[in-house]
Amino acid sequence: MSADNTGTGSRRLRLIGGSVVTLAGLALLAFLLVAGVVVWLFGVALPRHQDTVDDQSLAAARSFADHGQQKLASAVADGKLTDAEVTAVVGTMWTIERSADRWAVTTRYPAGSKDVCFRFDIALPLGPGARVTHTELPDCPLIGPHPGAS
Repeated sequence: MSADNTGTGSRRLRLIGGSVVTLAGLALLAFLLVAGVVVWLFGVALPRHQDTVDDQSLAAARSFADHGQQKLASAVADGKLTDAEVTAVVGTMWTIERSADRWAVTTRYPAGSKDVCFRFDIALPLGPGARVTHTELPDCPLIGPHPGAS
């Protein structure tokens, strides 16, 4: 009788051992699958999505600057340009530099994960023929809310 018990016990141990090895293999496979999905998500999918969002935001900021150029040209046509008019066109984040031949309004727009800045150059004298251009700046200077903007 002890030979039967030994054979049955050994078979049970092999069955339990095989089950444990199979479960451990499945757990490892599941872990590797989840890890692969996480790596793909953070390494490929999210950066691509952020690039798309950044591209769309930059295009919107450039379009806003194009519109701003036209609106500033309309604003200076009467021969003056007030802080309220500049704020109405470019928002509250802007600075202005005045020289004898031009005024330069610099503003910052959000563009996805970073900001983009534009400088609007307004040729003097102000009036219906005043030329307004804009330039996208390679780097954004520090620009806070303009004191005259409310």
